[in-house]
Amino acid sequence: KLLAAAERNIADAKLPDLSTENRFDAAYKAIMQSSMAALNANGFRTLASKPGHHQTAIQTLTISVGLSSAQVVLLDALMPGCTGYDILPHLTALPELRETPILLVTVDDDRPRGLAAGASDYVRKPVTEGRLREIIAVYEKDLEGEVLIVEDDPDSAEVMERTVHRLGFTTRIARDGAEGLAALAEHTPSAILLDLNMPNLNGFDFIEALGRREELARIPLIVLSGQELSVAQHHRLLAAGVRYYMKGNAAPREIAESLREMVA
Repeated sequence: KLLAAAERNIADAKLPDLSTENRFDAAYKAIMQSSMAALNANGFRTLASKPGHHQTAIQTLTISVGLSSAQVVLLDALMPGCTGYDILPHLTALPELRETPILLVTVDDDRPRGLAAGASDYVRKPVTEGRLREIIAVYEKDLEGEVLIVEDDPDSAEVMERTVHRLGFTTRIARDGAEGLAALAEHTPSAILLDLNMPNLNGFDFIEALGRREELARIPLIVLSGQELSVAQHHRLLAAGVRYYMKGNAAPREIAESLREMVA
């Protein structure tokens, strides 16, 4: 079961005393206590980090439980003294957190900013207990199999790979449609993540090639592309049973939810 910041086999770390910590204002303390209580009530062990400086948050995670044991990070975007947007690049740069979902929790509307900085999702306040359970449950690392990622852009492929690994899948990466078909000749994956605008063999031709073979046409297929599609192109994807997302608009959690739904 997922833990908010530590594995079961690590002794309980001492949490900050939220009732006496001067750097928390009253409203912030109430939000922290409510969120932690909701997670604790559902079997998660939580670790709170003081707002202030990004090094404070990183030090809390490192010293108290170890970054490698953090399975989910809930990061407030608008904290006193230091914003979550300031902390996020430092967290995503740490190798220990490469496959750890980082969820920005905030009241503002700057979702693209958080996603561009590497957040797994952007969660609007107020967050209810039920909503917290739903969000964290997406990242239970309980799925098996291989996901084929067909994407020529290395940065986009890396984001997809991190998302897939968080669910428990292994990955194989092909840099264009031709490489993707060659990979399918060797092994049938559990699902495919596909870009459309690629050299050698584009995404549409790749989908048509899948459709000509019944055993390949049944593989769950998710398309992520920055290409603006015509109405006719949208219909082609729908007819092929494809889930389509625009790059930059789709949060990694949305892709994870689709994979979980299509593969389960």
